[in-house]
Parts: sequence; C-alpha cells; structure tokens
Amino acid sequence: FGVDLNRNWGTDWGNCPVGDASCGSNSPSSDVYYGTAAFSEPETQRVRDWVYTRHFTAMIDQHAFGPYYSLPFGRPSLHTMNAEDANFYTRIPAIMGKYNGMRAGNSPQSVNYEVAGGVKDWMLMGNIGTGTKGKIYGMTGEGGAGGGTPAFGGVANFWPPASQIVRLCQGMVYQDIQLALAAGSYVDIQDQGNMNVSTRFGSFDFQVRRIGATNEPVTVSLIPMENVVAAGAPVTINSISTYYGTVNGSISYALPWTIQNGNGQRLKYIWRVQTGGITYDDTITKFYNPV
Repeated sequence: FGVDLNRNWGTDWGNCPVGDASCGSNSPSSDVYYGTAAFSEPETQRVRDWVYTRHFTAMIDQHAFGPYYSLPFGRPSLHTMNAEDANFYTRIPAIMGKYNGMRAGNSPQSVNYEVAGGVKDWMLMGNIGTGTKGKIYGMTGEGGAGGGTPAFGGVANFWPPASQIVRLCQGMVYQDIQLALAAGSYVDIQDQGNMNVSTRFGSFDFQVRRIGATNEPVTVSLIPMENVVAAGAPVTINSISTYYGTVNGSISYALPWTIQNGNGQRLKYIWRVQTGGITYDDTITKFYNPV
C-alpha cells in the first residue's frame, strides 16, 4: 500500500486508458497507485513548491531498472512535441549515453508502457508561470545500464544488488555532467575538413551547433599539438539565437617547413571551446599528403 510518486504529478494525472495496468491505477494496493489527487503526497508537494522558487532548466529523476532514458511524453498520444524540444531530447540524451550505452525514447519506446502523472511531463509542461517555474527539460534515467538487466547478465529488479551500487553510480557521472552543461551555454563542435591536408599553410574549418538552453558568446580556439606550428586568432561567435542553429568558421594554420610529402605524417590539434564559464576540448587527427 502506498502511492507511486511518479504517478502523482499534475500533468495527465489519473488519465489512463481502461485496462492499462502500468499507466496508473486508482487501487491503493497497486504498485502504480496514483493517489487521491494530483500532488496528494507531501514528497511531490515539497518538490513542486521548491521548483516554484527556482529557475531550473533541466532535471533528471534517477530510477533503477533498464539501460535507458525515459523522455516525455508519458502518454505521447496526448501531446505533440515542438521542433525545439524534439531537438533537445534527440541530441542531449545521445551525448549523455555516449559511454554508459543507455538508449532514449518516450515512455512506450523506452519502458514499453504509458505513464500518466509522471514527473518528466510536469517539469516540461506543468504549471508554467507559477512562481518562477518555466519549461524544464525533464527525463527519468533508469540507471541500470549493465546492472540489473538480463541483457547485461544481471537479474531484472528495481533493487540492484549492493555490490553494483558504486559501478552504477560511476556510470551516471558523465551523463549528469552533460545534462548540467546542456542547461547552460553549450555547443557541439565538429571539424569540417578532410582527413588529408595538402598544404603547409591554410585554414582548418569547424562548425558549432547550439545544444545548450542558454545563448551566450562562444569562443573557438585552435591549439597546435603535433606538426602544427602556428594557429590564427580565436574566433568569437557572439550569438546563436536559434536553438540547434549552426555557425561555421575557420582558423588559419601553419605546418613546419621540415614536414615531408608522401609519407602521411600525422597532424594533431585541438578545437577548444569556451562558453558560459566552461572550457572543453576536442582533439583532431589528420595526415599531411598521405599516399
């Protein structure tokens, strides 16, 4: 007996198709009992009221079961996602799952059932304008990548063995850093040139795509590492006003006069990105006139 707190939020609360045993239930003996009313429980009330006093942009509600991120909507048949939100929910979970291998999708795509009254939908859509609450990119991370799921040699269980706690938590560190970065000014940088470099002097091209919720200036620098002896001045992009918009740029380079043709000597350099008080690097490897 007790209320499933992830069925107790105000968006789509209690709105489940007849016969759907997983979406939510009005039976107090059910594991998915949604309570007597939206926010009937002190836990959801406290979190709701706290959110009303902050300026949150993104959140993750960490669960334990399968290796996936469950994204809005809990009941996708009831809602349509706009292009900006769809871009966020496509790009950011993909980055979050880069190392722990977790997949992403709405409730039917991830957990294979609908969920009414879930936290992620309320964070995205619920009570916007109450206090300081705006749109918050919410998701639930099922946190069991490599842990309690049969696909990874474990036993499917909402309570992973204590021996797996440290490893499961380690698998969540990178994902949570990526989500935190995405709440601010954050861009994806891609090198745009060929792998083979044919001239000692020229420019390396790049493209930055805004994937963070905040639009702040972005500075891109070219940092020589191996067989690159000089680089031009950093490029500052003052604004990428459209979410998921792109800006192309280039920075000049010079290779050493001793570099030889025809033997494919390796070149290495870093694209350094600085924005919103954060610095991160992407290392690029190319070759000079390979055969």
